[in-house]
Amino acid sequence: MREIYRGRPQLLGPTWALGVETATHALRLIVSGLFDRFASLQVVLGHLGEGLPFQAYRLEQRLRRRADVSLSRLPTVVLRENFSVSVSGNYHTPSLVGVLSELGPIPSCSPPTRPPVRGRRRRAEWFDALSLDDDVRSKIASENATGLLGLPQRVPSFE
Repeated sequence: MREIYRGRPQLLGPTWALGVETATHALRLIVSGLFDRFASLQVVLGHLGEGLPFQAYRLEQRLRRRADVSLSRLPTVVLRENFSVSVSGNYHTPSLVGVLSELGPIPSCSPPTRPPVRGRRRRAEWFDALSLDDDVRSKIASENATGLLGLPQRVPSFE
């Protein structure tokens, strides 16, 4: 859908288009009924869910009014049960707080205290400064992602 960006190439890619288009693909999966057929399927979205946690309620309200949508679970339930989100570069505290409120402790597939090296200190400082319970911090740092991805457990370092 590059046409909607004509004359504004600065909106392409990670600036805007990537998140909006990824969220759109996730919504297409949800309304297709895919998760009704494959209830245990898991999808990871980056960048704190590409905005979906903030739009889920409105989406659900609108979809309820459509006769052509027949899902066994509400989209917000599918989002909570079949999607995980990672921080993946969206180090914005108010957004993280909103996602935690909507989805609970999220897995991080790109832990803020690990490589890539570029920006590592800034990410670690951001993560360390968050007011989080130790349990939530551990889940975001590694526990949820290792469980989701079937990786060996390790003790996270918050130093």
